[in-house]
Amino acid sequence: MHVTGRPSLLNHRCKASRAFVLQTYIPDEVTQIYDKIGHEIESHLSMAMAQAATASTPQVATLQSLLEAVRVARSSKELSVANALLQKVRGVQARYTG
Repeated sequence: MHVTGRPSLLNHRCKASRAFVLQTYIPDEVTQIYDKIGHEIESHLSMAMAQAATASTPQVATLQSLLEAVRVARSSKELSVANALLQKVRGVQARYTG
């Protein structure tokens, strides 16, 4: 007995499952953004560490931690890691602007 419409429903579910799987990973364009952000953080870190007075401040430690989070997010490409990076950025922003 063949039920009409069943194959298309199954096909729709498979497409939806594939779309969900694809959405759990970060697109390659975002990797380029991570690279740019990483380079900018490294630049600020270099300038801060060149000055003896700011070489071991909490701000430098925060930048180092943020840079490491960007590197992890870039190499991972998982959406959950990108979300963790976003939360870290929001925490830093709240700490220094709040």
